[in-house]
Amino acid sequence: MEAKADEPATAVEVQQTQDKPARVVMARVGESEITVEDFIGFISLNPERVREARGKEGKAAILKIMIANVLLQHAMAKEGLLPKSAGTQEYLAAMNKLGEKYFPTPADPDEETLKSFYESNKDAFGIPASTRISQIQFRFPKGADDAAKAEVKARADAAFTRIKAGEPFSDVARELTENPGAKDTSGDLGFIEKIAWSPWLKNALKDVPVGGYTEVLPSPIGYEIVMITDERPAIVTPFPEAKERIRDHLKAEAQNKVRDEYVKRLASQTEIQIELDELKDAYPQGIFP
Repeated sequence: MEAKADEPATAVEVQQTQDKPARVVMARVGESEITVEDFIGFISLNPERVREARGKEGKAAILKIMIANVLLQHAMAKEGLLPKSAGTQEYLAAMNKLGEKYFPTPADPDEETLKSFYESNKDAFGIPASTRISQIQFRFPKGADDAAKAEVKARADAAFTRIKAGEPFSDVARELTENPGAKDTSGDLGFIEKIAWSPWLKNALKDVPVGGYTEVLPSPIGYEIVMITDERPAIVTPFPEAKERIRDHLKAEAQNKVRDEYVKRLASQTEIQIELDELKDAYPQGIFP
């Protein structure tokens, strides 16, 4: 079904008319337009962006990247670096030349800077420490009132009593857990890297040893009992082996910062208009604050 002329577009997902998608403009950058078709083509190149685009914040972040790319294309054309029918290699060559002029590759960071970054980010070099976790989960039904929540708490308390009495955690989990992803594994969630723990989980497990379990814990969706069954220490790459990666990372980070400032200047000199209604309020501080 095509959107009526007086109905604003409210989603990136636009139904196709015959064999061509309806043309919906998401943003205007100077005289250029970014359409839904452009957006879909852009995210299709990266599976992670496809997942990100399912939410409003993700869509807004991706559109911001596309707007920056258009601004850079305009700058390359203005500098006479980008032919009208440029292919991928010509585009990359033009971008390199633009970068050399406005956001060049910075000098190598010194040894002290490299070591400082390494010491502050050791988990990023190697395999982070991880913990194997089992869980018994009791979920609130949709629209649960206080009485329904109390009933869920009572079931969780009864399960905790059985575990304290000596029943194997895995047996109780297999029978009672309401996490469908852990029912067939007797509550086992596998190894989870500690750096990926949510604040809730960090707080819940901060004093729990291997083989130990928590009391009944309130969670965002109900109640849980969590057990630690195993731990793996971090395996950290030595500094000499990580140094080159750190150098490349810090140089890219510094260059991107200068590039972002350059894009911000370009944006201040260009009229940019968000046309898709659902994203018009997505940049309360501006697209490039």
